[in-house]
Amino acid sequence: MPKFLAITSRGLVEPLAAELKEQNFKHVTVRPDAAEVECSWAEIYRLHQVTRLATRVLLPVADFTAYNEEDLYFGTLRKHDFTQYIDVDQTFRIEAKVREHAKLRDQRFVAMKVKDALADQFRKKFNERPSVGSEDEISLKVVVRVIGTNISLAIDLTGESMSHRGYRELAGDAPLRENVAAGLVMLSNWQPGMAMIDPFCGAGTVLIEAALMAAGRSALTKKTHFLFEKMKNFDEKLMNREAAPVVPPPDTPMLFGFDNDASVIEKAKINAREAGVDKWISFQKRDMRDVVVPVEGGGVIITNPPYGERLEDSDKAKALLSDFSSVLKTQFKGWDAWILSGNKDAITGLRLKAARRIPIWNGPIECRLLHYPLH
Repeated sequence: MPKFLAITSRGLVEPLAAELKEQNFKHVTVRPDAAEVECSWAEIYRLHQVTRLATRVLLPVADFTAYNEEDLYFGTLRKHDFTQYIDVDQTFRIEAKVREHAKLRDQRFVAMKVKDALADQFRKKFNERPSVGSEDEISLKVVVRVIGTNISLAIDLTGESMSHRGYRELAGDAPLRENVAAGLVMLSNWQPGMAMIDPFCGAGTVLIEAALMAAGRSALTKKTHFLFEKMKNFDEKLMNREAAPVVPPPDTPMLFGFDNDASVIEKAKINAREAGVDKWISFQKRDMRDVVVPVEGGGVIITNPPYGERLEDSDKAKALLSDFSSVLKTQFKGWDAWILSGNKDAITGLRLKAARRIPIWNGPIECRLLHYPLH
């Protein structure tokens, strides 16, 4: 069976591998930058529908050594037959990333040489070649990675990142990527039926991702097309798009989002409606300092508070977290708090000792997911 690479945000590879194993993928291996999955094409179609953490899936097709542009061109030309994926009247695109090569330093030049090799494959076989297309119209995307003299070629099976769910038309100033939000929920060990609070909810992403899990709904309900569906080897009969069973929302919501900005709360409500989970979540305008336990029993706090990038002032963020610490200590004994922070200085304002520190990247920002048991 072929081997595929499921890509996710840095820091979420192991949770992604665990997610895939829970979804009954049998052969999953953790690699430094991806979860490797050995499975059938039917299973890779299913993976795209069930994952909450993967951003895209690649099919590795060739690895070779290139010391110069000729090596790159002929390696691409001879190592793999790309004509099996699309017809000459379809379009393709090359994505190149380059580092640590003495001669191949410009990723645009690398992409051009790989493009030339692909075009010549088609021209020699069909006396015609496909055109290079824009990102939103292509049928084939080839990803080339140059690390030193090592060249790797892969087919992007996904297209637009699966972190773009489609429900979040409105976002705040520092949006949390949807797959990262899902990762926070999974790492917290929260389970449907448990109470969850986000006292700095912003666009509501963490709570919406939790609600989608509780409702048993795919995270990609609004994403309808993947790149593999445009390829010649796509088998529509193997594609299972059966809708998940409808799970009714609880009579009393167990997911609660708060923000001190009324316009932000309205955005969160709209996003929740777009995702079809608005009945699962209670959003309220409320300052963090006024948040109290909304239901009896313990629960989980998961939040991405301002940490300098949004406030543009680390001291203000530190003071805000100091006030937040007082709320946690006085109002939420018995709860578990999971706080994502991208500012080592600001987080000291909590004056709490973290039981766990998990490195996670939200886009280009290196963060830590900090676990504070409030016992």
